Amino acid sequence: MGDDFLMSAPFPVANAHVANPRRPLLPRRAWWVVAVLAAASALNYFDRNIVAVLKPVLKTEFALTDLHYSWLVTAFMAPYVVMYIWAGRFVDRYGSRVMLAVFLAGWSLATIANGWAAGLTGLVACRFFLGVTEPGGFNAC
Repeated sequence: MGDDFLMSAPFPVANAHVANPRRPLLPRRAWWVVAVLAAASALNYFDRNIVAVLKPVLKTEFALTDLHYSWLVTAFMAPYVVMYIWAGRFVDRYGSRVMLAVFLAGWSLATIANGWAAGLTGLVACRFFLGVTEPGGFNAC
């Protein structure tokens, strides 16, 4: 009874097909992709919470009141919640590879623009754009 018997069994047999021990489970490039996606997810998480950490600095730097700070948080969270649903639909329609590139490019531009914001209006606009582009990172991963 050789391998033909094991392959013709009507139920799965343990160790019926032994993998090549010299061949890695995943190619090296796949591990790089996993590392990049993990790093992007971590940065996404940090970026989402950075305004709460920097609240005292932002309030003094931009002379924000609590009302202004609430506009800043809402400008990010409102489009974030809405776009989470739409980002998933875009990923389903156009594929994760394309949409991850699109969302990461938009997210990167919005993050860069946050650093260039000179006042409350610019900061709110940048946080709004960040709220539009950031949810796609999790849906596409």
